[in-house]
This record gives sequence, C-alpha cells and structure tokens, in this order.
Amino acid sequence: MGLKAFLLAIFLVAGVGSQWIAFDDDEFQHTHMAWLMARGEVPHLDFFEHHLPLYHLLLAPFTLGNPGPDRILWLRGLSVLIFGLTLWAMDTLIRRRTGQKVPAVILFVAASPIFFLKMIEVRPEGFCILLAFLAMLGLGGKDRKVFWAGFLAGAMVMGSQKFIFLAAGIFVIAWMEHGFRGAVRFALGGAISPVLIFLYFLVTGALPLAWEHLVVLNAQWKETFSPAMYAGMLWETSAILLVTAGAGLLAWQKPPAARAALVLVAFGTLAVFLVPIPFRQTFLMLYPGLVLASALGWQHLETLVPRGRPRTFAGAALLIAALLPAFDGLRHEFSETLHEDMALMRHIHEETEGPFFDGRGLVYWRSHVGYYPWLHEGLMMMLDEETYSQTTQNAIREAGFPLLLWDYRIDYMPESLRTFFTQHYLSVEPSPLMVPGARVDRARLAGSGHSLTLPGPGVWQVTWQGGEVFVNDTPLQSGAQIETGADPIRVRGRGFVRDLRFIRVEARP
Repeated sequence: MGLKAFLLAIFLVAGVGSQWIAFDDDEFQHTHMAWLMARGEVPHLDFFEHHLPLYHLLLAPFTLGNPGPDRILWLRGLSVLIFGLTLWAMDTLIRRRTGQKVPAVILFVAASPIFFLKMIEVRPEGFCILLAFLAMLGLGGKDRKVFWAGFLAGAMVMGSQKFIFLAAGIFVIAWMEHGFRGAVRFALGGAISPVLIFLYFLVTGALPLAWEHLVVLNAQWKETFSPAMYAGMLWETSAILLVTAGAGLLAWQKPPAARAALVLVAFGTLAVFLVPIPFRQTFLMLYPGLVLASALGWQHLETLVPRGRPRTFAGAALLIAALLPAFDGLRHEFSETLHEDMALMRHIHEETEGPFFDGRGLVYWRSHVGYYPWLHEGLMMMLDEETYSQTTQNAIREAGFPLLLWDYRIDYMPESLRTFFTQHYLSVEPSPLMVPGARVDRARLAGSGHSLTLPGPGVWQVTWQGGEVFVNDTPLQSGAQIETGADPIRVRGRGFVRDLRFIRVEARP
C-alpha cells in the first residue's frame, strides 16, 4: 500500500501541474496536427509537417466535435495518464530486472523537472517513453514477448523519429539476451508500424512529400546547438539520479541488468549528441537507462549502511537533500502559468470565428490559412523564403484576409511576408491579435487625396483624430462604418488629421 499511495501522490501532483504549468509551443502544434487529421486532412499532402504521425493518429479522436481552447487541458490529462502508466512500467521493470522494489528511484525520476515537464505536455515523446519501458518489459519474457517488444519499439519510432536511437539500443539488448532468433523476432515486430505508416502515406498519395519532409529535409537540418545547456540543467536538478546511475554501472552488481542499463544509457547519450537540436524532450531518451542503473546504484549504496535505523535515517536524509534542487526547479516552472495563454485563446474563441493565420499555432481548433500551419526558426532556415512568402500571401488573399495572431515566430518569417502583414493588418486588443486594416499617412490626404485599396470587401470602421475625413467625397465622423467591395476608395482630409485607420469589423464574401 505504501508504494501505491506514493505513486498516487505523484500522479495527483502531475495532474495539478498539467492544469497550471505554462504551455510549450509544440503542444499547440501537436494538438493542431491531430485536429486536422481528425477532419480528414493528411500530413504532408494537405499541410506541412516534419513529425511522424502515429501519436497524432491516436490523439485525433480526442479532438473531435467542437473542442475549443479548453480541450488542450483534457489532452494534458491524457498525458498525465501516460505519465502514471510510465511510472508503473518503470517500477515493474526495476523489480523484474533487479529483484527488488526501489521507490526512491521512482521519486528521483518523477521529480526530475525535465522528465516531469515533458511527460505532462501534449507531445509524442512522453508516449514514446512509455512504449520504451513496455518494450523493455517484453524483453524479460519468452520469445513471443520479444516480438511484442519489437512492435512497441517500432511504434515508438513512428511516434517520433528521433527515438530510432533508443529503439536501436533496445534491439541490441534483444540480441544480447535472446540471440539471433530473438533479434529476428524483434525486428519482425518492429517492422509492423513502419509498414502501416508507409501504407497510410502510399494510399493517401502523401508518400513523395512525406519522404521529402521526413527524410530529405531532416537530413539537411541546418539549426544545431550543443546539448551542454540542458545537460547542465539535468545535472543541476537531478544529480542524485546521475550519481546513483553511475554507481550502479560502476558497481556492476547484477550483470544482466547492468549490461542492459549500460546499453540504454549509451544509446540515449548518443541521441543527445547526434540529434541536431537537443531540446529537453531529447533527454527523455536517457531516462530508461538511468532508471535501471540508478536502481542498481541505490541497492549498492544500501549495502554500505547497516540495516535498521541507521539505514533509514541515512536514506531519508540523502533523499531530502538530493531532491531539494529538483523541487526548486519545479517551483520555478509552476511560477510560469498557462493562464495568459488560456485567456487569449478563450477571448478569440468567444469573439471571433472562421480561419486564422497563427504564427504560434495557439488557435489549434481552427483551420490555418496556407500550407504551413506552423514553422519555427530551424524550419524557416531550410525553406525558400520568397516561395514561402508568396504562397502564404496568396493563401491569405484567397481566404479573404483572416484574423492574424502575431507571435514571436512570425519574427523569423521572411521580411517580405512581415511587410505584407504590417501593410494589411492593424493591432487590436488583446495583443497580439491583429485584424485586417490600413493606416493612412496624413501627408497623403492633401489635395485630391489618396487612392486606397482595403484588404478585401467588408464593413470597415474609420477612426482618426483632428480634422475632417472624406471617403469618396462623403464626409464621415470618427468611428463611422463604411461598406466597401474590392474596388479602391478615395480618401482625403481637411485640417490636421492624425492616426487615420480603417479596421475591418465584418468580412464580406
């Protein structure tokens, strides 16, 4: 009962965290991809994507209906469930591989900020780590379970291609422990998910583009950085996990378990160094090896202290001291909440309708305008800027200039596209929401005035300060609304006119 109560407490903390800790931008992108697929769209064919789709196919049914912004909180609840199942699989693996329960290691991992944060997010890596632990459990059984382990490892890679490194490590363990025959069974099981995904792309006609985005583009990845920053974060917050893992590998207490731990740590480390952009989610691949090695190390440390109260007091003191950095890291993460994002999302949901151009992907429950529903700096570096800019401008025009959410990722977009946005959109409350509009410089209002083509037909509110404004020679009051089609309008002023703006309040077909 003690361990069950302990796991339940961790599960509850994760549930609270999932409803509080700030969103990662990738969560919106993964949720939107699932939303699009639930409505029949095919990645690569209908929209750009650089992730494999298994996780999103499984997530898609949970985005059906008219989800609205709050659905992402429920999807985080699914991630918390995955988090809890992973802790269960972790505990089971430790018992099967070492012969003992080691709840301290479960706490080390659950409190590790990198692990905790990435497991409660809506992202494929948490799902992949669960599959990794389940695959390792399969390797502890007979041959038929080795086939199942291979299937889980293959599905893991179809959830996120970077997990090919961890899958390779599990394959090596299958070969070491079950011989050539076991390795073949593992490989046959591992081929099922890739074949099914291949057929999915083939049948939908997306295969050529999928190859271009998933293989060619990833092979040409230009953005890279050192894993040192997040490795330092792992050490600062979870040194006890690394130290006990090192002790477990050096002590070599139970050779089969130690060999498996060493292989997993080696391939997880390889991933961290070879993945071009090793964000925190990349470091999740280290945890299966660290868990097993740390359990061996903790068991070895227990042998150095006499049984009874000395061991209890020493273990408790070490546990508390070691977890303080982790708790401090989590305290910082809890200080950055999701409330601001949720408030903006709810406002957009209640006050607007129709498609969006959203640089961040925040409005995941609406159709995105254009082929590229989300882009970050690394992807922008590999696209032809002018082609992307022109096709995006054309898509915005064809959609009748939908609402725009200007976020920091738009700052990475080509200058010509950003200029297009500033020429055709104006900021409104709440920031960073932008609506179709135009600002007219007062120098252009003199004489016969200025010929202005507004971005699309609709009803426009005209506001200014100072003198008089005439539209097509009709005098207006500031705040008045006019209806226009696609033809230009003539705008002129009399007196000192400042900050003349046209803001669309209603679109027309």
